[in-house]
Amino acid sequence: TRMRVADEADGADTKLMASDDEREAMGEKDKVRERERARQREAKEARQALLKRGLKGHPEMDRKLTQNQQGDSWCSWLSPSNWSSPTWLLKPCLELFFAGSGQSDHIHSARALKRSDEAVSLVHETIEAEIRRHRRDVELNKARVEAAFAAVARLPPVDVATRRGSDADAAARERMWQLLSHQVEAGFGGPTQAQLEALWLKYDSNCDGQLSSRELQRMLADHAHAMLFDLRREVGAMRRAAEAEAAANPFAAVILRALIATQQAQLSLFEAQASGSMSEEQIRSVFSALDADGDGSVTRDEFLANATDAFFALTLQTLHLLSGVEALDTHADAQADTHADAHGDTHAVTDGGKHGEVDTAALVEQGVHVLLEQKRQACAPPLRESARRC
Repeated sequence: TRMRVADEADGADTKLMASDDEREAMGEKDKVRERERARQREAKEARQALLKRGLKGHPEMDRKLTQNQQGDSWCSWLSPSNWSSPTWLLKPCLELFFAGSGQSDHIHSARALKRSDEAVSLVHETIEAEIRRHRRDVELNKARVEAAFAAVARLPPVDVATRRGSDADAAARERMWQLLSHQVEAGFGGPTQAQLEALWLKYDSNCDGQLSSRELQRMLADHAHAMLFDLRREVGAMRRAAEAEAAANPFAAVILRALIATQQAQLSLFEAQASGSMSEEQIRSVFSALDADGDGSVTRDEFLANATDAFFALTLQTLHLLSGVEALDTHADAQADTHADAHGDTHAVTDGGKHGEVDTAALVEQGVHVLLEQKRQACAPPLRESARRC
C-alpha cells in the first residue's frame, strides 16, 4: 500500500510538471502573438505618419484623416467634389484593399513588397498601352475621323427620338461617339466646336433649337452602345492578364481582378443604358448638367458649352489622375531618399522583414491606390444607382 501511494504521488508530481510546462509554452506563444500585433500596429502607424507628412499643408488633411479613423467608407470619398483633387487618392489603402484577400499577413515581407511594386508597374503599363493604342488610332486616322463626322452630319435625324432609326444611321451615330471617346482618351482633349455642332444637328430631331429629355435619352443610349465594344475588349484583356499572373504574381492578379470587377459593373450599366433601361432620375441628372441656367430647357448654346463635362468628364478625370502618377512616384521617391539619409537605407527590408519597410510600403500605397481609385471613381456613382435599381 505504501508503494502504491508513493507511485501515485510521483505520477501526480509528473502531471503537475507537465501542465506547468504546457502553460509556460502557451504563455510564450501569447507573448509572441502580442509582439507581432504590436509590430504590425507600429508599422501601420509609421506608414500613416509618412503619408500624412507627404500631404502636410492641405487645408482639409486633418479633417479627412479624422473621418477615416472614425470608420468612413472609401465610397464616401468618391463624391464629385473630391474628383478635382488626386491628392485624396493617397489615402492609406493596403489594409483596406487586401482585407479579406488573404494577403494582409504578408504585406511586411520583402517578397510581397517586391510583388506589390511589380503589380503597380503591370497595371500602369496596361492602362498606358490602352491609351497609346487610342492615340495611334486617332493620329493615323484623323482624316477618317473628320469624314465620319461629316457623314453623320449629312444623315437625316431620327424622326422619333426613342426609335433606333435605320441601321446605317444607328451605326454612324455609335461610330461617332466611339471616335470621340478615342480622341479624348488619346489625350487630344474634348470634342471640338464642329464636332459638338454635328452632335446637336444629329439629335435635335424636330429642329426646334432645344434638346428634349427623350432626345437626350436617345443620345445616352447611343453613347452607351459605343462604349460597349472597347469596354468588353478591355475586360477580356485584363481577365487574361489576371490568369497569366495568378501563379507568378498573386498581388498583380488581385489588383487586376479588382479592376475587372469595376469594369464589369460599368459594362452592366452601359448595357442597361444601351437597351433603353434608364431611370428618369438618370436622365434628369444629365439633363441638369446640360441645363446651365436651370430653366428646364437645353438650348444649342448650353449644349455646346456643357456637353464635354456631361459626357466625358470621367474620362478626362482618368487622364488627369494618370498624369499625376509619375509626379506622385517622384514625390514618394524623394521622401524615401530623405528618410534614408536620416535613418539609413530603408529600401532594403531589415531585421528579418520586421522593420525598414515603411517607405517602400508608402510608395506602393500611392501607386496602387491611384490606379485603383481612378477606375472606382469612374463607375461608383452610377453603380450605386444601378445597385439600388437591382
